Amino acid sequence: MHLLIGEAYLSDYNHGIGNSNIYRAAVHLSRASEFLSDHQQRVRLARINLEAVKYCKEISAFEQAVTALQTGMDALSPIGKWSDEHL
Repeated sequence: MHLLIGEAYLSDYNHGIGNSNIYRAAVHLSRASEFLSDHQQRVRLARINLEAVKYCKEISAFEQAVTALQTGMDALSPIGKWSDEHL
């Protein structure tokens, strides 16, 4: 369910419908991360979380930014060090 909701928010964000949708997409997609086994899917999730971090910083939601940053790094941990990816 979280995967479908996250993809819907991401689609809206990609079509210019609400900047806050990137954060909502990151939250839902991260909750579905246990279903991501492919390297590219995990890198994509990390990139989405990075965009969420930028959005959260813009609106001074620093606690949410830290959470999104940690979640993005965690998404890369099963595939190697997060520093291996140049996001």
